[in-house]
Amino acid sequence: MAVASRQITSDVIRSLRYAAVPLCRTAQLAVQRAGCGPLKFWRPRGCRAGLHVQCRRARCQLMLSGITPAASTREVMQIPVISGLRVPTFSIVAQPVRPPVRVTVQTVEQFAPCFFMANLRGGFVHKSDELEAVLHENDVDIACTTETWLTQSVPSELVSIQGYVMHRSDRKNGRRGGGVAVFVRHSLPCVRLSTLESTNFETIWLLYRQARMPRAVSHVVVSAIYHPPSADDRAMMTHILDCLDSITRDHPHAGVVLLGDFNQLRDAALLSYPLRQVVKSSTRGSSVLDKIYTSLKDWYESPSFCRTLDGRTTMQWLCRLSSGQQIAVRM
Repeated sequence: MAVASRQITSDVIRSLRYAAVPLCRTAQLAVQRAGCGPLKFWRPRGCRAGLHVQCRRARCQLMLSGITPAASTREVMQIPVISGLRVPTFSIVAQPVRPPVRVTVQTVEQFAPCFFMANLRGGFVHKSDELEAVLHENDVDIACTTETWLTQSVPSELVSIQGYVMHRSDRKNGRRGGGVAVFVRHSLPCVRLSTLESTNFETIWLLYRQARMPRAVSHVVVSAIYHPPSADDRAMMTHILDCLDSITRDHPHAGVVLLGDFNQLRDAALLSYPLRQVVKSSTRGSSVLDKIYTSLKDWYESPSFCRTLDGRTTMQWLCRLSSGQQIAVRM
């Protein structure tokens, strides 16, 4: 073969295969015509090609080294076996999941308030100083009083207690007596649900929630109720159940605490709600008229009776955990 009046031998053509610069199309055809290269130049492929590609690659390697491949190359060729795991180009390290934390907390300070209940039977203005001393002496968080006998002519500033927010509901029909009032410590996050209250019933509804609550209880529903002896039991029970349904519809994991003077109200519907009545001792003569219905009985001790206010018995309900008990708290 003559190129530019110069004889180029096959050895010179073979040396072109190892040139750093890739051959152009003309040079590739010249290598093919001289019988010193493959019949077809292919694009490099991955190392794990098919059997026919590996056989073709082996024949080309033999041709480049000047050895004529045998006819049975396809049969005698051994396929390399890859053992072990391929080394990944990058690895993703899974972040460890933080296990749930069980925290031992003081329930009185964290979520369960200390309750106080008293039936005043009037004379609120004269008993307010003594009531304030009892609340501060027993470190009460929420105090529910019934039969306050207050009217619109008595301003709230006259019967307010230092350190507490007062919520009152006076009797609206002009009759004497009745009425309820609730005193909530200033630092407690407690919201009054005025939309649930009605002029036909003497009730106050509050929704309590601390920043840290146990997992089983998201809120605490607190209600002060006075049911007069001559009132309609069915109407009062319907009002209570409708209010509870309305609150638990928005807060299905809310705890319930109902305090007040229920007199002879039939409580079968409350007990099947289900709530439990925790006052077992007589509160007026030999009858249990002042009661506490709750779904949080396991978090509290039995109610204890405090000193009297002008001859009237008061009741205190403290929240205490047994020693060593733990609560899973929402963080």
